[in-house]
Amino acid sequence: MQSRPAFISACVRLSCLGVFLAVAACSSSAPESQPATRTSVPSTLPSTHTPLPPSSTHTPSPVPPKSTVTTIRSLTPIPSSETVWVDNFEESLLDDAWLWIGNDPSHWSLTARSGYLMITTTSSSGPEDPVNELLQPLPAADFSIQTRLSFNPIQDFHFAGLMILRNGDNFVRLGELYSGAAGGPLVAFDKKQSGAWSDLSVKRPDQEFLYLRIDRFGSTFDGYLSSDGIDWILLGSHTVQFTPTRVGLYTGDGRQNTEEIPALFDYFVLQR
Repeated sequence: MQSRPAFISACVRLSCLGVFLAVAACSSSAPESQPATRTSVPSTLPSTHTPLPPSSTHTPSPVPPKSTVTTIRSLTPIPSSETVWVDNFEESLLDDAWLWIGNDPSHWSLTARSGYLMITTTSSSGPEDPVNELLQPLPAADFSIQTRLSFNPIQDFHFAGLMILRNGDNFVRLGELYSGAAGGPLVAFDKKQSGAWSDLSVKRPDQEFLYLRIDRFGSTFDGYLSSDGIDWILLGSHTVQFTPTRVGLYTGDGRQNTEEIPALFDYFVLQR
């Protein structure tokens, strides 16, 4: 017969063995746990990603010209060209390059206001039968003509400005015009061809002097307006089928019996 201590020691060993077998059985029946999988961040975006387009270069809008005219078509700087001829009207006699059509000396003066040519409109005169139309031969190549004008038209159809013409039924003109039907004083760029009129106009800016310019490119003529002689507003273009022969200055009233009023021309410039 075993002694009591030996009996207890055997029991302890059997108990530990049972616990070990039970733990082993549980471990064999449970599924093995899988190691955690780490998803790495790709170095590039998947192919389905659409990248943003490259940033475009911002082009600022042009600064609008300093003018009260709001119907601006475009802003165009004066072309870089050679000044061929200029008359500042600072002498007491006109340059020999000028030719009067319908000369009436009582309605024009170089001395009434120093440094200006004053032409007073003549009642019932028009392009077809002009009075004091001041012209010179048309340049052979493309060109630009320009003037600075003070005129206050008050009745239909007071007009003063630049003229490019063949005759009274075929011409292009740019100037200040009064039209009651159109709301009063305008800056008008007109074409008359074979007796038919085409006109472009804007409301006249509220200031004493305006700058006017016509550029010729072949058979196309562009009309410009400026408040300061620096920033130019393109009023429009006219293409003609006739061949002009002369350029210059013109005043009239469209054959209306109107009040006669003065137009002050500061200078006339020809460039090409």
